[in-house]
Amino acid sequence: MCHFLFEDILKKPAFQSFFRSGKEFDSNFAYEIAFGFMPREFIDSPSDRYILEEEGDVTEIYFIMKGDWAICFDSFAGDHIALDSNEIEEMQGTADMQRRGILVAQRKVNYGYIGDYYVLASKRSQFYYVALTTVHAFALTKQFMFK
Repeated sequence: MCHFLFEDILKKPAFQSFFRSGKEFDSNFAYEIAFGFMPREFIDSPSDRYILEEEGDVTEIYFIMKGDWAICFDSFAGDHIALDSNEIEEMQGTADMQRRGILVAQRKVNYGYIGDYYVLASKRSQFYYVALTTVHAFALTKQFMFK
């Protein structure tokens, strides 16, 4: 029953690659984990763009289902970033990111997961994870994972 209800999540590459347990999930595992999925949406706006912030506490593992997102870092240069012309297009983010001196290290489209290491090892985020378009995801909370 859980496979039927959550097939659109369980069969996505983000979820399959995170739990490399074989071709089929144990029914009990799928049943238990299904209760922890919390839908999340991150909007491409300065107030909602930041999925995780550098040095911020991480309380959820996110399974990205749809949207453009990026892994970024703080250049500590504010809006005075000196890049050569080849790097500008690739590393520049949105206007609010540029004002804060945040550079894009890697752009991603659709499927992926973030926060796994930080949650399981109780670490703070080492990077910014940002939504470049509206990002749809499911989250498993740290509290759910360790209950």
